[in-house]
Amino acid sequence: MNEFFKYLLTGLGFACFLEALPWLASPEKMRDFLFQLANIDPDQLRYYGYFLLLLGVFFVWLGRS
Repeated sequence: MNEFFKYLLTGLGFACFLEALPWLASPEKMRDFLFQLANIDPDQLRYYGYFLLLLGVFFVWLGRS
């Protein structure tokens, strides 16, 4: 398997692992959190998305350098 795909699968697996942790720890609070997200302005959610995207790219860059 190509080295790129090994890193891609590793990253996807790690992301799935991290995404599952809050649901395993407290599904009730996660459901409440999702209901609160429905009330937030879409532009504010988009801003948070951009910020997290840039933060993720920075961490990947930092880890690979």
